[in-house]
Amino acid sequence: MAVSPIAAAYKAAFSFSSLPAALVAALAGGMVIAFSVSFFLFRFFGRLPGKNPFFKALILSFSAMVMIEVLSALGDPAHASVYLLLDTAMNAPRFLALGLVIGYFFEKQNRKVQL
Repeated sequence: MAVSPIAAAYKAAFSFSSLPAALVAALAGGMVIAFSVSFFLFRFFGRLPGKNPFFKALILSFSAMVMIEVLSALGDPAHASVYLLLDTAMNAPRFLALGLVIGYFFEKQNRKVQL
């Protein structure tokens, strides 16, 4: 059950039959994205701009979001602007949190003990 016509169109466009199916798909996708961001942060830490692990993780996180938004807009070019706006509004806080958490754990793991 959708709250608004825009939500109903969004739900129909991405073929979400029920809330549990959407949550499982979001969990699986989130795990893949988190693994990818973590992997690329560990693999290419020295090549990313900046010195702060938070900033580097945010760069990778928002790069992943941009790639996902472009791919979702290509899925239905007729309504790309609506889906791009909705996707960006829903995903920006999640990708911000993802980048901050991965940056925090990267910094915590690589912190040196000072005597």
